[in-house]
Amino acid sequence: MHDLARPVTLTPIEHTSQKYASAKEVMEKGLGHEQYISQCIRKIYQLAEKEHDYETQSFLKYFIDEQVEEEVNARELLAKYKLVNEKGILSLDSLMAQSTAHEA
Repeated sequence: MHDLARPVTLTPIEHTSQKYASAKEVMEKGLGHEQYISQCIRKIYQLAEKEHDYETQSFLKYFIDEQVEEEVNARELLAKYKLVNEKGILSLDSLMAQSTAHEA
Protein backbone atom coordinates (compact mmCIF):
# COMPACT_ATOMS: atom_id res chain seq x y z
CA MET A 1 0.00 0.00 0.00
CA HIS A 2 1.27 3.51 -0.78
CA ASP A 3 1.88 6.01 2.01
CA LEU A 4 -0.32 8.96 1.01
CA ALA A 5 0.57 10.99 4.10
CA ARG A 6 4.03 12.02 2.88
CA PRO A 7 4.63 15.76 3.14
CA VAL A 8 5.07 17.71 -0.08
CA THR A 9 7.73 20.40 -0.26
CA LEU A 10 7.42 22.98 -2.99
CA THR A 11 10.53 24.93 -3.89
CA PRO A 12 11.00 27.90 -6.22
CA ILE A 13 11.75 27.16 -9.86
CA GLU A 14 15.21 28.36 -10.77
CA HIS A 15 15.21 31.13 -13.35
CA THR A 16 17.38 30.43 -16.37
CA SER A 17 18.77 32.78 -18.98
CA GLN A 18 16.52 33.55 -21.89
CA LYS A 19 19.21 35.27 -23.95
CA TYR A 20 20.63 33.19 -26.74
CA ALA A 21 23.52 33.86 -29.11
CA SER A 22 21.79 32.30 -32.13
CA ALA A 23 18.77 30.43 -33.39
CA LYS A 24 20.95 27.31 -33.38
CA GLU A 25 21.50 27.67 -29.65
CA VAL A 26 17.74 27.92 -29.08
CA MET A 27 17.21 24.71 -31.04
CA GLU A 28 20.00 22.92 -29.17
CA LYS A 29 18.55 24.02 -25.83
CA GLY A 30 15.13 22.85 -27.02
CA LEU A 31 16.49 19.41 -27.86
CA GLY A 32 18.27 19.26 -24.51
CA HIS A 33 15.04 20.12 -22.74
CA GLU A 34 13.12 17.40 -24.59
CA GLN A 35 15.83 14.91 -23.59
CA TYR A 36 15.55 16.06 -19.97
CA ILE A 37 11.75 15.59 -20.01
CA SER A 38 12.19 12.11 -21.51
CA GLN A 39 14.62 11.23 -18.73
CA CYS A 40 12.16 12.44 -16.07
CA ILE A 41 9.33 10.36 -17.54
CA ARG A 42 11.59 7.29 -17.70
CA LYS A 43 12.45 7.73 -14.01
CA ILE A 44 8.76 7.83 -13.09
CA TYR A 45 8.16 4.76 -15.27
CA GLN A 46 11.01 2.91 -13.55
CA LEU A 47 9.55 3.72 -10.14
CA ALA A 48 6.13 2.53 -11.28
CA GLU A 49 7.75 -0.67 -12.55
CA LYS A 50 9.54 -1.18 -9.22
CA GLU A 51 6.26 -0.62 -7.35
CA HIS A 52 4.36 -2.95 -9.73
CA ASP A 53 2.08 -0.01 -10.56
CA TYR A 54 0.85 -1.27 -13.92
CA GLU A 55 -1.80 1.43 -14.31
CA THR A 56 0.80 4.20 -14.11
CA GLN A 57 3.06 2.32 -16.51
CA SER A 58 0.19 2.10 -18.97
CA PHE A 59 -0.61 5.80 -18.49
CA LEU A 60 3.03 6.81 -19.05
CA LYS A 61 3.33 4.84 -22.29
CA TYR A 62 1.56 7.67 -24.15
CA PHE A 63 4.02 10.25 -22.78
CA ILE A 64 7.02 8.07 -23.61
CA ASP A 65 5.82 7.69 -27.20
CA GLU A 66 5.13 11.43 -27.40
CA GLN A 67 8.62 12.27 -26.15
CA VAL A 68 10.22 9.99 -28.74
CA GLU A 69 8.38 12.00 -31.39
CA GLU A 70 9.35 15.35 -29.80
CA GLU A 71 13.02 14.40 -29.71
CA VAL A 72 12.90 13.29 -33.35
CA ASN A 73 11.27 16.59 -34.33
CA ALA A 74 13.86 18.60 -32.40
CA ARG A 75 16.75 16.66 -33.99
CA GLU A 76 15.26 17.09 -37.47
CA LEU A 77 14.77 20.82 -36.94
CA LEU A 78 18.38 21.19 -35.80
CA ALA A 79 19.63 19.18 -38.79
CA LYS A 80 17.59 21.35 -41.18
CA TYR A 81 18.94 24.47 -39.52
CA LYS A 82 22.51 23.24 -39.98
CA LEU A 83 21.77 22.87 -43.71
CA VAL A 84 20.37 26.38 -44.17
CA ASN A 85 22.26 28.19 -41.36
CA GLU A 86 21.33 31.74 -40.32
CA LYS A 87 20.91 32.98 -43.91
CA GLY A 88 18.15 30.49 -44.66
CA ILE A 89 16.32 30.82 -41.36
CA LEU A 90 13.25 32.38 -43.02
CA SER A 91 12.97 29.39 -45.36
CA LEU A 92 13.17 27.09 -42.35
CA ASP A 93 10.50 29.14 -40.60
CA SER A 94 8.24 28.73 -43.63
CA LEU A 95 8.80 24.96 -43.65
CA MET A 96 7.95 24.77 -39.96
CA ALA A 97 4.74 26.74 -40.52
CA GLN A 98 3.69 24.32 -43.27
CA SER A 99 4.49 21.34 -41.07
CA THR A 100 2.41 22.77 -38.22
CA ALA A 101 -0.49 23.49 -40.56
CA HIS A 102 -0.51 19.86 -41.74
CA GLU A 103 -0.63 18.58 -38.15
CA ALA A 104 -3.72 20.62 -37.28
